[in-house]
Amino acid sequence: MHRAFLKTARPMKVFENSLLKWTRALEDSKSKNEKLEAEVEKVRAHAFNLSEKWSKLENRVFSLDKFISDEDIAFYTGFPPYVAFMATCTYLNPGESGKTSGIGISFNDS
Repeated sequence: MHRAFLKTARPMKVFENSLLKWTRALEDSKSKNEKLEAEVEKVRAHAFNLSEKWSKLENRVFSLDKFISDEDIAFYTGFPPYVAFMATCTYLNPGESGKTSGIGISFNDS
C-alpha cells in the first residue's frame, strides 16, 4: 500500500509544481498587463492634450482659408476680388520644376 501511495504522490507533486509555476506566470502576466494599461492611459491622455493644443494653434494660424469675403481679400492683399488674387497666385506659382507657369522663367540653376 505504501508503494501505491508513492506512485500517486509523485504525479500529484509534479502537478502541484506545474500548477504553482503557471499560477505565478499568470500573476506576472496580470501585473504586466496592468502596467501596460496604465501606460496606454498616459499615452491617450498625452495624445488628447496634443490634439487640444493643435486645435488651439490651428485657430491662430493666419491663412487664406480664413478669408471669407472679397472685402477680407482686399484688406489683407490689396486685390479687390478673391478671383484676381488667386489668378495672380497661380500665375506666380513656381510649381514643382521651379518655373513659373506663365512666364517660363526658371528659378533653379539646373
